[in-house]
Amino acid sequence: MKQWWEDNKPHMWVLVPIGIFVVWVLLALMSFIDPTGALLK
Repeated sequence: MKQWWEDNKPHMWVLVPIGIFVVWVLLALMSFIDPTGALLK
C-alpha cells in the first residue's frame, strides 16, 4: 500500500483541487436548484 501511495502521490495533487472544485460545483447547483434549503431539512 505504501508503495502504491509513493507511486501515485503526484496524481493526488491533481485530484485534490479537482475534488474541491467538484464539491463546490455540487454545492452551487444545490443552492441554485433549492435556494430555500427545503431539501436539506
